[in-house]
Amino acid sequence: MSINNHPSESLFTQYSRNLAHKYADLLKYELDQRCYYYGDHYLNSLEKKHSFKAELEKNALEKLIDAFVLFKSFSKTSQSAKILSTAYHNIPEKFKNEQFSFSRPPWNYNKQPSNVFDFALYQKAKHLTKQIGSRSFEELFSEEFSHLMDGFSKQLEGYLVKNHFVANFLPADVGFFEKLSIQVGKQLGIPSFLFIHGLPAAYNSIENNRTDYLVVWGEAIKRNFVENGIASSKIIVAGHPAYSRPLHAKLRNEWNDILVVTKSIPGSQLSHHYAIKDRSNLIYYLGVLQQTLESIGVKSVRLRPHPSENIEWYKKWIDNRFYRMDVGPLSTALDRSSLVIGPTSTLFVESLVKGVNYVVYEPYFFNGTGLDGNILVPPFDGSDHRVPVANSAEGLVDILSSKKCADLSILEDYISEEFDTSQIIDKIPSS
Repeated sequence: MSINNHPSESLFTQYSRNLAHKYADLLKYELDQRCYYYGDHYLNSLEKKHSFKAELEKNALEKLIDAFVLFKSFSKTSQSAKILSTAYHNIPEKFKNEQFSFSRPPWNYNKQPSNVFDFALYQKAKHLTKQIGSRSFEELFSEEFSHLMDGFSKQLEGYLVKNHFVANFLPADVGFFEKLSIQVGKQLGIPSFLFIHGLPAAYNSIENNRTDYLVVWGEAIKRNFVENGIASSKIIVAGHPAYSRPLHAKLRNEWNDILVVTKSIPGSQLSHHYAIKDRSNLIYYLGVLQQTLESIGVKSVRLRPHPSENIEWYKKWIDNRFYRMDVGPLSTALDRSSLVIGPTSTLFVESLVKGVNYVVYEPYFFNGTGLDGNILVPPFDGSDHRVPVANSAEGLVDILSSKKCADLSILEDYISEEFDTSQIIDKIPSS
């Protein structure tokens, strides 16, 4: 079956085309999750049933949050310029000496004192979230639901104007509320900034291209985006907000305490490429790794699943004497590791920063796609000689036996010297 005739894509295209629905693209991610974010290999898959006790606790917590937001909505709001932010890595802290205050949006409030609380908008966002998660495909493309979103969009516009928001900081541009806030912001002249929160596993001209600006860690990431259709003028190289280049002169690269990272699969599709995911490949990946490592004398390793994955599901399928689950803080896991082996992952950078070698293991099919059906991208595709990449068991044995190590100079390309906010501030209109 060709990608263009993928059933999910065809159904989505059919509805959005027939109904000429202006919110079609905004709903894509949530609708994709209904099709793909299922199965007990995910920790919180959409079809997971919660116990009666868990539901009671959830409802009680929701009422407490409702009461908190209602109470805080009566608080006086300052007239200073504000930035709407859900960006990761505690981005607001990097701007603490500037003239802005930060607020999380009504669909993502926390206890942050600077939040601009609006109980009515919060309630509408919560209602909209439940409707998107429960209504049928056809109902979501109905005129009734379109009016519901029109009303919310208008109310969000008023909230942004009334409270003097001058920018929107985001960690991604795929979710409904993320896309809507970008769209409303463009109408009001409020610039949006997407701060990447990990090394991209895919590059295209759709994802990461909806905001006005894209903030990346280093020149290599910018180059990869430009080569895949994103305008150079909108990309800001700001460095990494959480860590800088390491001081290590040499990486640990031994076999005595190896950490293996799972080959997780996403619960949604990319906009430019549809691929059916086969979760059996998660176990295949670990099975081949075990056979390969045992063939060179490794007796046991630690295994770290992705935070979205269900550890108990893995335990049912793997050799638990060989794979010992690593469940502590990531920083602690990397500090003790003598070597990390894994797929395309931000852990590649984090491992090098922590002074431990990362060997990329990415088996791929004859058409150049990995086990998750997606095209491999730099630096995980073997195009950079400074990164040890194995695409087969034989290749992995060669890398491990010869003690090939990542070249730390790769970080100079992927992480700038220090996090610099100046270019970002220059793009924010004065209040």
